[in-house]
Amino acid sequence: MPDKTRAIDLAISPCPNDTFIFHHLKENGAELLGAPLRLDFADVEELNRRALEEQRHAITKLSFFAMSRLGDSYEMLNNGGALGRGCGPLLITNQSGKIDDPRSIRRVLIPGQYTTANLLTHLFFADQGLSADEIKAIEFEAVRYEQILPALQNGRADFGVIIHEERFTYERAGLLPVRDLGAWWEESTGLPIPLGCIAVRKDLITAGLKKESIEAAIRASIAHAYEHPGDSKAFIKEHSQALEDPVIAAHIDLYVNDFSRDLGAEGQRAAQELFRRAADAGI
Repeated sequence: MPDKTRAIDLAISPCPNDTFIFHHLKENGAELLGAPLRLDFADVEELNRRALEEQRHAITKLSFFAMSRLGDSYEMLNNGGALGRGCGPLLITNQSGKIDDPRSIRRVLIPGQYTTANLLTHLFFADQGLSADEIKAIEFEAVRYEQILPALQNGRADFGVIIHEERFTYERAGLLPVRDLGAWWEESTGLPIPLGCIAVRKDLITAGLKKESIEAAIRASIAHAYEHPGDSKAFIKEHSQALEDPVIAAHIDLYVNDFSRDLGAEGQRAAQELFRRAADAGI
């Protein structure tokens, strides 16, 4: 069994859905997991890279796209992540009018190379009839998610893919939707969109930390968050990019759902379909 006096390393994003889910677990790790937690925050793309390049964190938030490449070193948990309907990334623009031909797009800001948002953008362009060479001709520039709206406003690029709180504020910034990539995924697959998951490094499981114990602790943390919403309010706002209570509440309502408690058969099918398409995408 893991040393009960040694903290377990947990890395999540600062987004409201993660801080909502994990606040109680952070405060009560010794009780819920049998060992205290050492919490680390980073943008999900940074967490993806840490896992891909060095397997740094014991338990970590990952994009499902990154998870598709990490099966040798991490095991995906069945809860704690972000998966659902009506919650996918949005392709937006600072140009007016409908974009009739995606071949006119030359540059797209994405929230990270290994994000599910990037994978969905590539899959969407292929579905619109673009060849592999035409997609490769598009410049996909990785930008931290909260910097995409200002970059579009400043004319650094004409198109961007947004996630997180920015889904609720882009119109206020004077930007326009091109395509809801989550809706496109749902229409083309009939499945919910897998965005982010929680994974545990396999050496911890080998050392005796049970996957089921982590999942039970996450379920307890989610239950506490719903039963005592005031407990985590200050913690969530401390780390959120958006500070308006309605935006934070909308973010949590959108990304924390029944799939956060348990992926279930449908969530597992969605993850496996995304893994399959990721393997075929060649990016």
